[in-house]
Amino acid sequence: MKTITLGWAIALSFLFVGCSQFSEPQGLGNTANQNTNQKLGPVTKIDPTFESIKANILEKKCIACHNPEGDKEAKDIPLSTETDVVRGTSDSGDLIVAGDPNNSVLYQSVASYAAIRKKVKAMPPSTSKHAPLTGDEVMAIAAWITSLAPGSSGGDSPVELSSVSPIAGGQCPTVPVTTEPLIQEPSVIDYAFIKSQILDKKCTSCHKADGKADELVFGSRDEMVSLKNEFSQAMIVVGHPETSLLYLSLLKDKASRRDTRWMPPRKELNEGTSKDITSQETSLVKKWIEQGAR
Repeated sequence: MKTITLGWAIALSFLFVGCSQFSEPQGLGNTANQNTNQKLGPVTKIDPTFESIKANILEKKCIACHNPEGDKEAKDIPLSTETDVVRGTSDSGDLIVAGDPNNSVLYQSVASYAAIRKKVKAMPPSTSKHAPLTGDEVMAIAAWITSLAPGSSGGDSPVELSSVSPIAGGQCPTVPVTTEPLIQEPSVIDYAFIKSQILDKKCTSCHKADGKADELVFGSRDEMVSLKNEFSQAMIVVGHPETSLLYLSLLKDKASRRDTRWMPPRKELNEGTSKDITSQETSLVKKWIEQGAR
């Protein structure tokens, strides 16, 4: 009897050891997309520098889609150079908020906790062939973003961060300032006026069919009022500019914009391919929505 019991004990011990070799790895990465058949490779030390993060993370799990010739939704958010990443924006906000990982879309997108991700898409997406980021990879990205805080000795970027991305203290980025003549305000602000004087001049080159932002086409007035983004947020909430994406996206103060992306994109403003919205134009959009968005 003792011999049989000992035999079963040995057999069970081999079974448990064998199973433990294939258990799902634990970590801080995006466990929502975790592939349980994924094989763990050798652990690589990742320094909190862009060069190390690019070589060990971005090139292996991101840049295949996030490049100018990549996936339709990802190619507008290239991650190939440090300037691309530091100056990059998405529909969810700035990729990098210097010194503040929790408000940086790059970090939010790879975090495993929904409270950190908020409304940011989990990356890599569940349909991707790439494995989710490990806890060490996520923490390396967080450490690099933290090192970019103004006054920090960390970071290796030649870019003047304070001029291209809001910082933890709430400073707004600077963009090329353009002087434009004032628009003569009509007695009644209607959609035809808003479209011809503002949208057609500064928005619809992208927000049109086959444009860079063709998922949000700025068409007729009725189409605008019914338009929603991927998070079911309304472009226009009649009578309420404070909850209308169109108005919020034009505000230069990050806190006032909440989680809304600043438009036109700062990358295009810095490159001179788009013109900034003036304070008068922002005010006109606000009045139009307040007055019923007719």
